[in-house]
Amino acid sequence: MPTSHLAIDLGASSGRAMLGVLDGEPLKLQLEEVHRFEHTPIESPAGPVWDFTGLVNHVFEGIRRGAAAASRTGIELSSIGVDTWGVDWGLVNRQGELVGLPHCYRDPANALARDRALQQIEGGGESIFRRTGIQLQTFNTLYQLVARRDSSPQLFVEQGTLLLLPDLFHYWLSGVRSTERTNASTSSMLSNESGDWDRELLEQLNLPTDCLGEIVEPGTKLGKLRPELARELGVNSSVEIVVPATHDTASAIAAVPAVDAAAGSWAYLSSGTWSLLGMELQQ
Repeated sequence: MPTSHLAIDLGASSGRAMLGVLDGEPLKLQLEEVHRFEHTPIESPAGPVWDFTGLVNHVFEGIRRGAAAASRTGIELSSIGVDTWGVDWGLVNRQGELVGLPHCYRDPANALARDRALQQIEGGGESIFRRTGIQLQTFNTLYQLVARRDSSPQLFVEQGTLLLLPDLFHYWLSGVRSTERTNASTSSMLSNESGDWDRELLEQLNLPTDCLGEIVEPGTKLGKLRPELARELGVNSSVEIVVPATHDTASAIAAVPAVDAAAGSWAYLSSGTWSLLGMELQQ
């Protein structure tokens, strides 16, 4: 039987909702763009932030249009997943409320925070790179946390859950808190060796670790779309929220029609807000 799936793809300046219908033998994918929009960060007294509720409304509109497009083909929507750019995050408290607006990675305070962090860590940037395998970009989540802790120490007083942006959208849709691996890998907080959060690194910087959630793999089913949302958006209550590779570049690389990755015989160039050149390796 044919199935339909909605991908919400959010970049740092625009977003789109793509409906994919899987059908046939062998299986073929038919794609249709159902919603596209632009967005920009907003200057606040605390620095540049994202219009998160505006983005949520665009996600909801994409779901409405995607469900309508699926119905026109006689196929009910089966699943929804969201990917975004990396590194940015929000904090959800124990009551389930978002604490403030997610800050934009372009905040100049992050550069000063990175410099402070590199001075605190024995071995500096080389040590962090060896532990996490991520370039020392000023906007990485690790340095954002240092900046926010120094400017707003009360933010981390009440226990909550740190959710990267795609995880925050999935929480909004499903009510389930999780952290998908590919976006977590952009944070400079994931250990190369263990594949888990590098809590020792965060403790060296006096950063909280109890706010870090469980890491899940791409393809994990979080659960159904929240019933109240299903009613509001006109969507079947059986729709599953499924995490893709939530870092947009990771999803783009996964879609490259290349084979024999184990032999290291191909590379990719992914061009969006900037260009990323790389290879798929075994480790």
